[in-house]
Amino acid sequence: MIRWIRERLGTAPHDALGEGTWLLLDARHLVDKGGNPAEPIRKLIEEGTQAYRQGKSVVVACDFGISRSNAIAAGILSLAENKPYDRAVQEVVDATAEREIKLDLVEAVRLALGEVRPQADRRTVLVTGATGFIGRYLVARLQDTHRVVGPPKEVLNLQNGAVNLANYCARESIGQIIHLAYPREYTNVAAAASSVMMLRWSIFTIGEATLTAPFAGYLRSMGLAGNARDSFKPFIKRSRAKTSSRRTDFAMGVPRWTCSMSPMPRKP
Repeated sequence: MIRWIRERLGTAPHDALGEGTWLLLDARHLVDKGGNPAEPIRKLIEEGTQAYRQGKSVVVACDFGISRSNAIAAGILSLAENKPYDRAVQEVVDATAEREIKLDLVEAVRLALGEVRPQADRRTVLVTGATGFIGRYLVARLQDTHRVVGPPKEVLNLQNGAVNLANYCARESIGQIIHLAYPREYTNVAAAASSVMMLRWSIFTIGEATLTAPFAGYLRSMGLAGNARDSFKPFIKRSRAKTSSRRTDFAMGVPRWTCSMSPMPRKP
């Protein structure tokens, strides 16, 4: 099944394609992670752009029609319509409803196009759940020394995927994230599933925007205990909440810290 981004540009799983008059661009030779060289990416994009400008239909395919095909299609859209790559990626996501495009591939295509993300500002902090009990207090403290961004769910929904979050961080020059958002679900199962999804996006997909150890002082001053050494693991004392942190290597190869907090049920 082809998911059409434009009338003449679409993506699909390779094995699900039938016969057609479109130009098929096979992206299966790219790896579905970081490490792709720029030359084969640029070749696919230029071939697709040339055909698209000539009025031909173009379909980009990979194994499952998720990451490689959509990242390349966004590159074709960016080059053919002369628009920023981030905007093209968002239009691909909106058209295909595909939220699983891997940021490693997005960044590889960006570099192949010669685009560079704006430099993140480490003093600009994104606080998810900024209107919550902990969030309100923390935002008030951080505003004296940092630029704090706390968008509502209507502006930034963490369940809309990594690309959406990464693009927002790029637009706002976010340098660090404090993840406090908690899903508003009516069942424990739904809430648990949403929590895992939200935490997944915030921890594993944002290369430049994360919570780092220097915030331990703020957390301790709020009644939170933490250790700023390599084993830094913040946890809540007074607010009866628990937190988790994990160190991970991102696409840029830089180890970062991310923190999340979620409420614990009260004891009877």
